[in-house]
Amino acid sequence: MHATVLDQITRLGGSAVTGRLDPLPEDRTLWSGLTDRRGGSQGGPVVDALLGVRLPDPLQPRLTPTPWSENGLDAILDPVADTQPELLDEDEVPLVDPLMKLVFSGGPHWDQPVWDPWVFAPFTPGSATHGALDGLTTEDELRALVGIPTGEPVEFVMLTRSQAYPTFYVAAAADPHPDDPRVFGTDFTEFFSGALDSEGTLSEFLAGFATAAEFREQLIAAGCR
Repeated sequence: MHATVLDQITRLGGSAVTGRLDPLPEDRTLWSGLTDRRGGSQGGPVVDALLGVRLPDPLQPRLTPTPWSENGLDAILDPVADTQPELLDEDEVPLVDPLMKLVFSGGPHWDQPVWDPWVFAPFTPGSATHGALDGLTTEDELRALVGIPTGEPVEFVMLTRSQAYPTFYVAAAADPHPDDPRVFGTDFTEFFSGALDSEGTLSEFLAGFATAAEFREQLIAAGCR
């Protein structure tokens, strides 16, 4: 695993065990009630490395301005504005300490992904997830879309799950850059069918999340009191 990836894992308070494959629990429940005992998966350096990574819960995205939210706070405030008025002062300015308590209270909340890696092998005979994409996409389509080399298995490490878009962030098990594989987003409504959202490399993806100290600084910079 590349040093830049390890640096991001450390920054977020996580840990990585290089070269060890942590087995999934025997009857791990996955999306749509599927279970995966890693049957049929070929593993490899990407799988081995990513299943050995542990990150704290929750993962908080950095505040990012949008056309409808100049300070990027709408994603946090809108779902709770009516039920948690204590997040705002009398002038309706967001308050730092209540927001910190809300966001880092052990979540996850809204757009906070949970790091929860498991192997998804929809085209590998013997895998419990074999056939999960039937009727949605084909092996060749997905290989071309993600850039998996010819002859390598079309398998993925499902890195995170979330209640927001996208539902999953994933990395290809046969990514040609195993030290810092590319990350893609896919939603449960169009699971691996159609375009996948590119999130850059794993190190770039992890850099998009803030520690509690970094997030506090962002709240203050955004004008919270």
